[in-house]
Amino acid sequence: MITRNPVLWQELLYQTRNTPRVQRLELLIALLLAGGIVGGASVLLQNGRTSGGLASQFMLIALWSFSAVVMIRSIVAGANAISREHVGQTWDALVLTGISARRIMLGKWLASMRRVMGWGVALAAVRLFTLPLFMYAMTQTYVWFSFRRNNPISYEENFTTIGWVPWSTGLGVLVAIIMPFVEIAACTALGVAASALTKRAPSAAVLAGLVRFIPIALTLHAGFVRYNNRAPMYRWWRFPSFSVADSGTVLMMRMVQPEMEWTRGQHVWALTNLTGPIALLFSFLLVSLIITLIIVKRRGALPHQQQSEAEVQPRRLKRFFIPLMGAGTQESVSNSG
Repeated sequence: MITRNPVLWQELLYQTRNTPRVQRLELLIALLLAGGIVGGASVLLQNGRTSGGLASQFMLIALWSFSAVVMIRSIVAGANAISREHVGQTWDALVLTGISARRIMLGKWLASMRRVMGWGVALAAVRLFTLPLFMYAMTQTYVWFSFRRNNPISYEENFTTIGWVPWSTGLGVLVAIIMPFVEIAACTALGVAASALTKRAPSAAVLAGLVRFIPIALTLHAGFVRYNNRAPMYRWWRFPSFSVADSGTVLMMRMVQPEMEWTRGQHVWALTNLTGPIALLFSFLLVSLIITLIIVKRRGALPHQQQSEAEVQPRRLKRFFIPLMGAGTQESVSNSG
């Protein structure tokens, strides 16, 4: 892939030469944030009683904040992809090389994804580590409230069984791992499309950020209007539109919930609502790549790869010599016979 796409090779070479320290610093910051989230949730779970609900809220808010940071970083990486060529006045030279518009678009987009892949790994890791903590927090909260509701003397007799749903837990783990990279792919594509449209990185980042965060703003507004900012947080988890805005974070955590009285039917509900964030992110991805391809073609790039004479000549020689070699082989076989 890298050797076949000179644009991707050039972008990766630029990142290796000019931004190695920045990448290491970003990876360190991402790891510190991930460790802070997991460590903070672990400390909250050690207090007992209602700390399970507090830890769940902390993990959700922390994951939402971390996801927002990854979104912004991905958008900025994509916004610098094509605008750097226009600012450095190298776009015309890139177009005159004869590289097709599709290769330019794919090279810029894939390089932008590679630029922020460390953030995706960190987000996937922290989401994965918070899943067992969330399961423990839900179990702890349920046990405490069940103890308060039932007679303490007959607690062991009245307590209901807590189990788990294997298929839902497995899907929750897959969502925790895959969705951060789908988010990065969509956000970098938005940044690249805005970069091709505006030719300037700051305006491209603002435009792509507005497009990506509009669903979140609309969902938050609808939630505040519906619940009037007075409902407990668990009701927000049941708000279907909110699952579209947070890249499936709430759905992921609801998939791994233990099977108990509180969670009946929620595993299937989470699975059915998972189509919302997936459809939104893939729509952003496909539409952004199509817009980028159209703009790159209009800015002078060729619709197809232009081959040089040095690349065409070996193919002509092969077409000429292969029939001769086949005829010579048949003649030698007939002579030997």
